[in-house]
Amino acid sequence: MMILQRLVLIFLILAVGTAAEASLVGDAISAELLRNGGNFDGPNLHIVGTGPEGNWFNQIEYDLDSATITVRSLFDFEDGRIWVDDMAFSFTSLDWLPTPGRITGATVVDAVGEGWDQIDDGDLSFSDNSLLIDVADIGSARVTIAPQSVTVRLITTHIPEPTTLILAGLAIVASVCCRRRQ
Repeated sequence: MMILQRLVLIFLILAVGTAAEASLVGDAISAELLRNGGNFDGPNLHIVGTGPEGNWFNQIEYDLDSATITVRSLFDFEDGRIWVDDMAFSFTSLDWLPTPGRITGATVVDAVGEGWDQIDDGDLSFSDNSLLIDVADIGSARVTIAPQSVTVRLITTHIPEPTTLILAGLAIVASVCCRRRQ
């Protein structure tokens, strides 16, 4: 009987210690293009999956994966300009799956292209489950064939699920019971 109790105790400790990896994949998110502080396109609702989730006006594409958001220009002509002054990319309803979480930080990990390379951490605002990328600094950047994009990595804190707390409690109770019988 003592061996069975120890096996149950080990199982409960392992179950509590191996939390599921939280991710945006499978999450329903909302993407909105803002201009001059108001809505310009969207909100567009998407399920985060394995490819670009959508775009604004077939010109600016956004792609989300487990913990990053990439926004890229789809312009492919050599001579032209894109005016993105007073624009911002807004992503909301970022509810981490399968465990709930909240955004505690965001950092630009890559910014490529004329004007786009000016985007830095100071252009990011976040709350518990939303991110705003302010691209007003780009102004009217010259559009080239070279890729233009920005990738932001989200830093999160995961909130324990009630089931995880119950398993932790059971592990503590089982540990106390095993020690008392000895």
